[in-house]
Amino acid sequence: MAESAGLLSPKPATVEEIRSRLGPDSTQLECFQIRDQLMVALLSHNSLEIVPVAAASEVSDLIARLQFQFSKFRMGPEYIREFSKSLVETTQQHLKQLYDGLIVFGIGESRMIVVPLPENTLDLS
Repeated sequence: MAESAGLLSPKPATVEEIRSRLGPDSTQLECFQIRDQLMVALLSHNSLEIVPVAAASEVSDLIARLQFQFSKFRMGPEYIREFSKSLVETTQQHLKQLYDGLIVFGIGESRMIVVPLPENTLDLS
């Protein structure tokens, strides 16, 4: 149908095509979801690994907590002055939990290229 309208459907890239575009010290990280499980595909010049990362429901919960924490920064300058230390510490804690849950899983010293999740993968509403 798209082709009859003069549009070309993109052809998926092969592993070899992606590897040819990666730098020698780079790892491409692509997230995807299978049911409630977030997965990541790690592709480098030497390997391809598919790794389970976290439950999507857990990540949604962490993101909701972080969004709630960010909303406190809109409560005005007096509130921020009064609770600045706690606000920053809690925000950093939530960011660390997300980092630990989503990023730290053995990519070593390579440069990371992140391919974002497709839109509407996680329900963040």
